[in-house]
Amino acid sequence: KKKRQKRDQEDDTDDDDDAKERDDAAQEPEAAPAADAADDDDAAAKDEKATKASNPLLAIVDEGDAENSDAKRCRAALGAALEFASATPSHAAAALDAVAPALGQLSRGDDACEAACIDAVAAVWRDSPFHVEFLVDGLVRRGVLRPRAIVAWLFETESSYGVRHLEETHRAARLLDVAVDRSLDLLAAATARGDPELLDAQLDEAKAVASTLFAKVAEELAAFVQHPVDVDTDTYDERKNWKDVALAVLKDIVRRCRRAELAQLEAHRRSSTCRALPRVLDKDDLNLPDLHEQDQRMIEACFD
Repeated sequence: KKKRQKRDQEDDTDDDDDAKERDDAAQEPEAAPAADAADDDDAAAKDEKATKASNPLLAIVDEGDAENSDAKRCRAALGAALEFASATPSHAAAALDAVAPALGQLSRGDDACEAACIDAVAAVWRDSPFHVEFLVDGLVRRGVLRPRAIVAWLFETESSYGVRHLEETHRAARLLDVAVDRSLDLLAAATARGDPELLDAQLDEAKAVASTLFAKVAEELAAFVQHPVDVDTDTYDERKNWKDVALAVLKDIVRRCRRAELAQLEAHRRSSTCRALPRVLDKDDLNLPDLHEQDQRMIEACFD
């Protein structure tokens, strides 16, 4: 009986303590609302998460890592995809199909990102010019690269695909063919659609490809004059060979543009029905640096 009485007393004490705690909690003031800054941070974090979800490439490299982090994302993503799908050209094409939408969001119109994409292709397939040509062509067709980006990259890269090795290998010339052919292809598609705005945009692109190529070659020729070398040296012979090959490339591009104007472009250089295209290249429209008189005449002779 005494034990039961003792337990009852303990239970009553516990009930009193619980009731007191509830009363104290009820009397405490409500917690202050979260600061506006914290709300803003949460909203920014949600927006960032949504953006990354819409384009998974944005999660590859930390935004604060360096400038041009988008270019690093493009190179990392494309390089990984091509390494994974290196078995056959068909596997590589499937990899391009998979990553092209995300790459296009970051690279289209961004010089650094476009160069990074070509860097990735040339790094993975540095010993296979066929794959580099095939994949760069595929990136243009999928809207990841502009044709003008190929020309710019060829004059900037130090790799064996660069224009500086034009007299040693056909690698640069084949990629220049891709740039010119795809620019004319896009112009032909715009001509067929009859959309004036699209036609103007693609005509500007084709003109940019051709005029940039002429201007870059002219800059190299001007540099040769500014830094002369002795005639009886290997460097002189290399420069002469480079000049001969470069002028031959320019002449072929003029010929190709003229054939495109007459609806006579070869079948292997186009992807659709042959049709007459607007004039892309005109000697009077070239914006060339000051050249030696002889070099000036040689470039102008490309239009004869």
